[in-house]
Amino acid sequence: MKTIQKFLVAVFMLGLVNVASAQAKASITVDDVKVEAVKTPDIEGQIDKKINNSAKKWAAVLVYYTIKFQDKKVSKYAIDNGKWANLELNWQFMYKRKGAPENVQYYSRFSRSVKYKDIGVGHTENGKHVAVLLVDPMTLKRYFDEGKDLKRLLKMKLSFKVNGLTDKKATTYITDGKKDKTGKYNSFFEKETIKALQGVLKVRKETPFGDAQSDTFNTIVEEK
Repeated sequence: MKTIQKFLVAVFMLGLVNVASAQAKASITVDDVKVEAVKTPDIEGQIDKKINNSAKKWAAVLVYYTIKFQDKKVSKYAIDNGKWANLELNWQFMYKRKGAPENVQYYSRFSRSVKYKDIGVGHTENGKHVAVLLVDPMTLKRYFDEGKDLKRLLKMKLSFKVNGLTDKKATTYITDGKKDKTGKYNSFFEKETIKALQGVLKVRKETPFGDAQSDTFNTIVEEK
């Protein structure tokens, strides 16, 4: 009798887990990528009011993407409709100076992986979302010629995990500011011999833009 009771309890608990976590399978499509120059916003209560921070230029890399969920019947007792996801976006970049030979030895690489939560079709119109990373003025000056031609000179690889599962079809390569389907530079991202730059990419809360358009961007739960 006790064995039967334990079995029934286990089945009941499993049912609760399934009800609470019934998530429809989702897929990601990258719609557009932009590299924009943005100025430091004016901040009240500056430590040194003689410093004109608003004159300093940052670079913002914005990824516009759409999430789609497969239709799935969800229990009426589920905590949500199942069409919500946690997402991890791995941003990888390569850069070489303007005019440098087209050789892997002249490239530098930098990357950051960011986790987001509460990604759903109901969060924005038609399941469209935007994620952003920023590069500060001093980093632009040191490594990237103050951001001149940055959009054209950057090469990117964007890869996604949705609810812990890699969405291979969502992986996107960007060259000259456009999607690159030629595969010409894909192997470069796998070469560990390329010099790695550290601390290049910042999330909004690490910058003066932390509160800017907070309803527009996805909520970050963890950064690496």
